[in-house]
Amino acid sequence: MTKMLKTLFERLSALPEDEQEAMVTRFLAELDDDRIWDELFSRSGQFLEKLAADAAAEEVRGETQDLDEFLKPFK
Repeated sequence: MTKMLKTLFERLSALPEDEQEAMVTRFLAELDDDRIWDELFSRSGQFLEKLAADAAAEEVRGETQDLDEFLKPFK
């Protein structure tokens, strides 16, 4: 266990039980979210490659717009 993790546990243990539960729930949800995103990205390689190829082809055909120009009306 790292020093920072030990510090986290010490600080969490000083909180009231309901706050400890809330914090642990948030940490576990964050870990689950990270795992889900990792899984989704690992399966999306071909899809992302196709999107990148489509975007590159649009650029070659002159179908894209400079981002700075696009954002001017919003500034």
